[in-house]
Amino acid sequence: MKQNAFTMSEILIAVAIIGIIAAVSVPLFSDFMPDGNKAKVIKYNDKIKTATNTLLDNEGIYYSAPVNGGAASCVGLECEGRPVVAPYTTTKACEGSTKYSVLIKQQLGIYSYDINHKSEMSDGSHWTITRQDLGQYQITVDSDGTDSGHNCVFSNSCTNPDTFIFNIDKYGRVTPGDAMTDAYLSNATDLRNKKADVALAKTYLSERDYGQEEESGDN
Repeated sequence: MKQNAFTMSEILIAVAIIGIIAAVSVPLFSDFMPDGNKAKVIKYNDKIKTATNTLLDNEGIYYSAPVNGGAASCVGLECEGRPVVAPYTTTKACEGSTKYSVLIKQQLGIYSYDINHKSEMSDGSHWTITRQDLGQYQITVDSDGTDSGHNCVFSNSCTNPDTFIFNIDKYGRVTPGDAMTDAYLSNATDLRNKKADVALAKTYLSERDYGQEEESGDN
């Protein structure tokens, strides 16, 4: 009985055709896939806002009432001098320049007192909280941890970043600290247009000063 079988050349041709189709289709489909990093940035932004506002809304932590009938001695996150003790903190009494760093990590589920320590969250992201000035803070989030990904902020040499920056002022307002975070939050309702977000980030990078040096990184 005669058996039908594919020749090696036919198999190679079929494999080549499948490869060509895949090479053409994957980039097209990727444009319609949700941007995972954008979803994370939106989530991080909301978490930071909620946690910071929770702290500021509690007079037992950051008081803003006038002292002895006079003018308020400080505003918002500037009020570092008053020690915070139980029941307002479940860790340890804190005051001074590390006050916000300790309390915000507690709100976010991080129990570390090193203000420059990269603390790992349950999703594997690493968070670094630094005090820029009185009442001014910066939170840097490496979305996939320091052991994975490009470990870079958006720049001309890093257009596929995994690290994002958020600035917090004394009133608890959270603003983007890098071009990609800025672009993501400027168009937070559309998760499926990475090309447009990258283009917008490049525009912001050329127009706005984020106070960052150009860094190396893989695209």
